[in-house]
Amino acid sequence: MSNAITWNNQVKDYFTQMEVGCMRNIGLNLASYDDVKNNADSILNRVKRQPTESGFMPKGGKRWVDSQINNFEQWITDGCPEN
Repeated sequence: MSNAITWNNQVKDYFTQMEVGCMRNIGLNLASYDDVKNNADSILNRVKRQPTESGFMPKGGKRWVDSQINNFEQWITDGCPEN
């Protein structure tokens, strides 16, 4: 399982410092493994939306590419491994 998608080898890098700062202001720390894991389904729902849709994430940013969305979804399916 050496190619497994984990928080430390991939997922944490999906969130820019701007996104981390913006979401921290509303109580979600995207730099925190536990916060992202506990909100993973909601985050996935938001990154799948189009920029013109309400609740789109990252707010004010560029939509994640399909490979990021697919990898994030796989990370959730795999149980959100940290390492």
